[in-house]
Amino acid sequence: MFEQEKISIGNLLLDTSNYRIPKQKNQKDTMTAIIAEQKRKLVALAEDIAKHGLSPFDLPMVVADSDGSGNYVVVEGNRRIAAIMLLLNPERAEGTELEAPFKRLSNKHIGAIPKVIDCTVSPSKRDALIWINRKHGNGLDGAGTEKWSSSAIARAEGDQGGFRADLEVLNFVLSNAKGISDEARARIESASFSMTNLQRLVTTKDLQQVAQLTISNGELMSNSAKDWLADVLKTVVLTVSEKIIQSGPQKGNKFTEREIDKADRRSAFVTDLLQDKIESRGGDVAPWKVTGTSNLSDVAASQKKKRKPNTPTTTDRKNLIPRKFQLSLPSGKINNIFDELKKLDAMNHRYSVSVMFRVFLELTIGEYIKSHQLEDAEKMDKLSSRLTYVKKHAETEKLLELEIIKPINVMLSNPHHWLSTNTLNAYVHSPYMNPDPDQTKIAWDNLQAFFEGLWASINKDGQS
Repeated sequence: MFEQEKISIGNLLLDTSNYRIPKQKNQKDTMTAIIAEQKRKLVALAEDIAKHGLSPFDLPMVVADSDGSGNYVVVEGNRRIAAIMLLLNPERAEGTELEAPFKRLSNKHIGAIPKVIDCTVSPSKRDALIWINRKHGNGLDGAGTEKWSSSAIARAEGDQGGFRADLEVLNFVLSNAKGISDEARARIESASFSMTNLQRLVTTKDLQQVAQLTISNGELMSNSAKDWLADVLKTVVLTVSEKIIQSGPQKGNKFTEREIDKADRRSAFVTDLLQDKIESRGGDVAPWKVTGTSNLSDVAASQKKKRKPNTPTTTDRKNLIPRKFQLSLPSGKINNIFDELKKLDAMNHRYSVSVMFRVFLELTIGEYIKSHQLEDAEKMDKLSSRLTYVKKHAETEKLLELEIIKPINVMLSNPHHWLSTNTLNAYVHSPYMNPDPDQTKIAWDNLQAFFEGLWASINKDGQS
């Protein structure tokens, strides 16, 4: 039922439904959310992995991705896998407080970062949950297993079919309430948000009476107008997250657990908190289900919606080579390879793309050697030797700026670097080296100006 396999880090995907964080849209958002939720604890974990490796008796648990791509979704161990991904590619933390420390760790431990991971393969996430639920504890300031927050526990229970009125309220507010700032939203979604306090308030009869909330057949129902209810429940949620009373005669005062630790205190607190809202309630409407999918409008979506840039970022780009990038190439094989690399999806065709990337590099080097009549280089068998010769020639002849040559120096200086010719060769010949699509795209970005400069020189030399 459960099997152990060695899986390349390039074939592992973070769980967009990881219980530590709200559900995310894609891998990039998931990584960003994990960084925001874990902060420096992720650095502590990464350093621990770099020094000691991964625990042999606590393997990441994965399930086969449903799209048939051959990838695996990490259902247990997302912190560890995210830490390794950031060690291998610190650029994935770009713009966050973790970018600099991960760059330092990556440079310091480049040879010790695991690239093939021993994993336990589960038939499904549901099969894995029995063991996931038995595991979670706390320790070592982030380097050990992290105990789930109350929000994570609520999400896990909801995913397993358990009904949580507090979780439905939270999701409803995040999806529907107007006027929640990005900072406030981040605090609501953080691990520090007290689902326990929210649960106490949501299950208070006084709140249910004011909001006309009822629980029927495992569903939270209401016959209050949706926009009014969203505003009421936003007041409750913000009071919990901001720890400041948001409405009523005590507005602006500090909110503590003592306000609601007993039934009579909860009743009085809710009455005071919502008394300003009662007058504006309006009449009853037909009963409806209160859930995160009951959107009042597209307000929440429009708040999150960002103007799509004309040029996609490296992570968002599906293809190895940006579609708008052009090179003046001779007709035939190399031009056809270039065209294919602008069309093939780097994720779904990672093996073809990585191999053809190496072929494109080799053919470009060959054309440069031929056009400049570098007879010594023509006798060299290894791609790394020919690349070294071409790099020195371009440098000596001042055909390329030093900044453009710098990525080539990186490739040649460390045979284990993911941009090195040794690694590119391993993608072709090693049964254990699997290409990471994001790293392959970054490799192209680092070498694009180099390719551009070489072909400009080749074409100029051919015209002279």
